Amino acid sequence: MMDWAGSPLRELFAPVIEVAKQVTTLSDRCRHAARGPDWEVVEVWANVQRNGGTNAAHSHPGSFWAGVYYVDVGEVCPTLGKGGELQIYDPRGCLPRMLAPYLQYSMTELHDAGTSISYSPAAGQCLLFPGWLFHAVNTYRGTAPRISVAFNLDPVLQQGPLSSAHADAVGGSRR
Repeated sequence: MMDWAGSPLRELFAPVIEVAKQVTTLSDRCRHAARGPDWEVVEVWANVQRNGGTNAAHSHPGSFWAGVYYVDVGEVCPTLGKGGELQIYDPRGCLPRMLAPYLQYSMTELHDAGTSISYSPAAGQCLLFPGWLFHAVNTYRGTAPRISVAFNLDPVLQQGPLSSAHADAVGGSRR
């Protein structure tokens, strides 16, 4: 995938791939493997959002990691905002609130359980999240375009124990 793009895109994704390596470990099913997988950018595309632009809730089925790099966030007003926030949805949905609506978690980082997290992008920032995680982009209301590069990462399974274990786990070979 990266061969056609040349060094600028390879340089952009080198730190992303390093982060993917750091935040991914092998499961107990692969205890015999010497190391984790390498990572490959399997899809990459640019998004240009103009005034009124939005992206409906979706996930990236078949991809282990998904992410977005913000090239230019367009017009941002610190007091009014201009929309275009990335919404990341809790996969549990409303379950925590339905089970015990009169309780909340004591850890403040879990107070949003059952709702979504809103991220206001900044130019030069990159977010990496599981491909199965539902997310959306709120309606953007700026006058200058907002430009981002979205991507999907998949593991490159090496010949040997890791690829054999993966093939056994999924009932065939992936690559």
